[in-house]
Amino acid sequence: MSQGSRSKFVHANGLRFHYLEWGSEDKPPLVLLHGVGQTCHTWDLFAAAMAPHFHVMAFDQRGHGDSDWSPDREYSRAMMVNDAAAFTSSLGLDSFFLIGMSMGGMNSMMFTASHAERVRALVVVDIGPRVER
Repeated sequence: MSQGSRSKFVHANGLRFHYLEWGSEDKPPLVLLHGVGQTCHTWDLFAAAMAPHFHVMAFDQRGHGDSDWSPDREYSRAMMVNDAAAFTSSLGLDSFFLIGMSMGGMNSMMFTASHAERVRALVVVDIGPRVER
C-alpha cells in the first residue's frame, strides 16, 4: 500500500471494486481513473501530493488490480462508464473532480458527457479529446 493511503472496497454494478483513498473527507472529492493494464497504484505519488487539498479516491476499474473481473467478460467503455457512475454513487459523491489517464481518460470523457452535472472539472491525461462510436 502506498504511503498515506487507505485500501477499501465497495460493491457497485454487481462487482466488488477496490480503491485507495487519501486525504480527509472534509476536502473536495477527486476521483482518479487509471489506464489499461494499470491499477489504482498508478496514481500513488500524484494522489499523495494532492491529499492535503482533496479527498482522493483511485479505484481499480473492472478486471484490473484487486477489483472483480466481469463474470460475463463485459469490458466495454459503456460498462466502465456505468461502473464509474455506480462507484461514485455508492460513495455518495454527487459532485467531484475527475482525472483519467489513457483508457481512464476516455472513460472520464464519456462519463462527463453523460453526467456533466456531477463533474466539477475534468482533466484528461495521455488521450486526445476524440470520442469514437
